[in-house]
Amino acid sequence: MSVELRRAELLRERGRHEEAIAVLMGHLALEPEDPWAFIELTLNRLEVPEQMRQALSDARTAVGLMPEEAYPRSLEARVLYYLDRNKEALEAAEAAIALEPEFGHAWVSKSLALTGMSRWKEAEASAREALAIDAEDVSASNVLAHALRMQNRLEESDAEVKRRLARDPEDAFSFANGGWAALQRGEVAEAEG
Repeated sequence: MSVELRRAELLRERGRHEEAIAVLMGHLALEPEDPWAFIELTLNRLEVPEQMRQALSDARTAVGLMPEEAYPRSLEARVLYYLDRNKEALEAAEAAIALEPEFGHAWVSKSLALTGMSRWKEAEASAREALAIDAEDVSASNVLAHALRMQNRLEESDAEVKRRLARDPEDAFSFANGGWAALQRGEVAEAEG
């Protein structure tokens, strides 16, 4: 990994997305076909709402530069999901899974697309596939809890939230899932806690 890519990654981890994008643009001026720079650009632009459409373009450029790799396609699926283009997101996630069936990120991307389409049972199944690959996958756990809650399977959703919080008590998404489940059960005090 080049110094510029590592610097951009560190900036992203610190939430300094605009600076990371500037570093990456400088890097791409010298190496215009570096797929990892486009992947890193996508990850940063996902955090800058007004750059979401450019994130899709960057993800698709990475797909073009790495057509046999699952990660760029899975990342493209995530961007499409955030753009509320869930049918396309599902297609991209399934293409990533076809390339690498044991790639958990792609299963989570598929699960997200399915939640966007309110296909809760299928979203649950995809999240479970991701967790079978990596039991510690935070995104898969949170999508699973959400899909269970939307199927009114509140006890199972609550159990998944508690499992997740036992591993990471600071995870905001797990707290949110737990709060929504408590509200759905009519337990307002617990939801506020």
